[in-house]
Amino acid sequence: MATNAEYLAGMQAHLKKWDADVDLLLAKSKKADGEIRTAYERRLKELRLCRKATQKSFDELRVVTGAAGEKMQAGVQASWEAMQATLEKVSSDIEAMIEREATPTKAAPIYAATAEAMPAEAAPTEAAPTPAAPPQATPIQQESAP
Repeated sequence: MATNAEYLAGMQAHLKKWDADVDLLLAKSKKADGEIRTAYERRLKELRLCRKATQKSFDELRVVTGAAGEKMQAGVQASWEAMQATLEKVSSDIEAMIEREATPTKAAPIYAATAEAMPAEAAPTEAAPTPAAPPQATPIQQESAP
């Protein structure tokens, strides 16, 4: 592994790049509406928690030396990898959500007018009106009939 100072400098550059990537997500979240904006906000909180844990490990690494420093580097590296994986997952999840929202949904199928032709979940909830009975002959019509 690199010396502690070299490792710290490299990790600091990684953290700055990661922060810039998260800032891009934050900018996108401000442009989003509805469910997507809520998803961005929730996932950005998750990213901040990962970042906070990695920063804590990074800060602890600054003060250790020797073998303890090498051991701490392994911990910081694991924390960094988890943070990076979370960023990639959040980015892909949100992109997929945006893509789903942008894709038009398929129109519902048109069924025949009878309830029997419809699947059960599409059948009307009210019973169809029964046809009226044919008109009955009036008494006057009955008398004049042959």
